[in-house]
Amino acid sequence: MKKPQIRFRSFYAKLVIMFLFMGLIPFLLMGMLIYNVYSNTMYENILGNFSMTDQIMAKNISDLITEIADIFIRVVFLIMIIFMSCLKIRECLKQGGMQ
Repeated sequence: MKKPQIRFRSFYAKLVIMFLFMGLIPFLLMGMLIYNVYSNTMYENILGNFSMTDQIMAKNISDLITEIADIFIRVVFLIMIIFMSCLKIRECLKQGGMQ
């Protein structure tokens, strides 16, 4: 038995098949190659940007905590000053009331 052979009867069919093999397949291969290369590059860039963003956010949070601690200390000292002033005023009023 003979294997069936594919015969292209018309010149147009031959041109279409040649176009597919010579033109379309290399473009598809190049497209897949370029996609793989640039998708890996973009992935690495995104990871690098996340790392930079994490560092910036960590610094901002650290600065914010430092500012909050500074404000807290100032508020505590202000409350102490007010309390001490109230005690002195009370003392003065007691001494002035006894005279």
